[in-house]
Amino acid sequence: MKEQDKIILKSNLNKLPISTLSTIAGNEIVEMMDVKGVPITPTNVIDVIINTKGFGIFNNKDVLNHFCNLAKLPIIRSWSHNNASKNFLDSYGLSHNFLKTTQSRRELKFESTPEFILHNYQDDLKKQTSEFLLGDQKKLMVQLPTGAGKTSMTIESVIDFYRLSQKNNPFVVWMAHTDELCEQAIEAFDRAWKNKGTFEINLIRLWGGNASNYSPVESPSFIVTSFQSAYSMIRTNRTDVFESFNYIKSKNDLLIVDEAHMSLAPTYKDAINLFSNLDSKLIGLTATPGRHSVEGDNDETIALAEYYDNNIINMNHFCGEQTPVQYLQSEKILSNVTVNKLITNYELDLTSDEQKRLKDTGTLSDRVLKKVGADAQRNLLIFEQIKNVTKIKNKKTLVFASSVENSNSLAALLSFDGVKAKSVTGDTSTNDRRQAVKDFQNGKLDALINFNIFSTGFDDPTIDCVIIGRPTFSVVLYSQMVGRGLRGPRNGGTESCLLINVVDNIMNLPDIEHACNFFDADWQRE
Repeated sequence: MKEQDKIILKSNLNKLPISTLSTIAGNEIVEMMDVKGVPITPTNVIDVIINTKGFGIFNNKDVLNHFCNLAKLPIIRSWSHNNASKNFLDSYGLSHNFLKTTQSRRELKFESTPEFILHNYQDDLKKQTSEFLLGDQKKLMVQLPTGAGKTSMTIESVIDFYRLSQKNNPFVVWMAHTDELCEQAIEAFDRAWKNKGTFEINLIRLWGGNASNYSPVESPSFIVTSFQSAYSMIRTNRTDVFESFNYIKSKNDLLIVDEAHMSLAPTYKDAINLFSNLDSKLIGLTATPGRHSVEGDNDETIALAEYYDNNIINMNHFCGEQTPVQYLQSEKILSNVTVNKLITNYELDLTSDEQKRLKDTGTLSDRVLKKVGADAQRNLLIFEQIKNVTKIKNKKTLVFASSVENSNSLAALLSFDGVKAKSVTGDTSTNDRRQAVKDFQNGKLDALINFNIFSTGFDDPTIDCVIIGRPTFSVVLYSQMVGRGLRGPRNGGTESCLLINVVDNIMNLPDIEHACNFFDADWQRE
């Protein structure tokens, strides 16, 4: 209340007898003043009235009638937001803050929107995953196409797992095979837990040389490790590191394996088996739950299905007559893909052993890949294609090269020709690799060229062109590479993506929309 309002009130209240002022203030208050030795004077009682009644002072009939009589105004029967009350205040020069506040009804209905919302199919799979975690089954494979949000969906189930766990110190281990995938998992969990967690959790980066520095702590923990780091802990000669491994194994309640189609590779399988105890649950994540090529023997895929107890969940029931990729494209979660073929007329000259390897695994030897990458005519076609899509079509382009040398050569030649390009391979230093990724994501590079690096664990939703410049006959690898450009508008990506497929990558591969269903039959066995 402003001082001027108080002065006006005091000067007019002072015209009332002390008996009336005492009644307005309240006899109990006046008695308390007397007991405390406060003089019962008009000034003191008026101060009490103003302090206790504040802007509601005219709700008291004695005060209101007194002021009306002094101003020779009609008696106001109802003190409210009416014109009589406003004119009354104006006549005294008092603020309209003395008007009775109108009671507004609270809104009947409103929406409460979380910071992060799962898509409908993610929420469905999350519920199925959480049911698995609360049930008796031990193993589960979760399949979603690349770009459909496996990590974020699974993190939500992990949060359910922590919050519903009856243990004092629940332990979860997340395994991946690249630095990018490991960091993606730990950042995703950190973001989600800060909004939905109910207790503190230790987040542990157990990769990139950190294994030797880990000291076990009796507290809830979310541990992310690479397969390489996990395997090195198993094989270590250091007693303290091996003891840390044994501690994690004994405490591990849930093991999550990213890119789980690789689970049967020897070092990966050893890491998975040895980081699990008899009570641990196992969840595998993949876009393509298989191990064989189009014409290859499916024994390894059947073995993978059996390893996960033939227990798989996916989004097929959401899609009707469509494939999962088609459904996600129609929902703008994935971008629409335009496929162009780059005809090279290059002929692969394979030995009988290389032909057998190609048939069985869908992969080519390093010798063949290096030879393909050294073909000058083929490289010239790819070079011109990259230059065309980056400079003329203004496409943000990710290129998969045939070899280390091929990746480096393409990047160097493009740079000489005015295309801002960088090469990233297994020989690239960690700092240079991170800087190249950062520059590409920030738009400082037109093209990012790589060999055996970015088929997984690399997420830049604004990529709108993928060039597959390496011979690829593996359904898994092919779908992973294509997936780098599939982020649609609802996932912060693009409406469309241009896929340029070198013709020797096309042999017998399923189309993009059907690649994720290629292994379905091998998981439908008793």
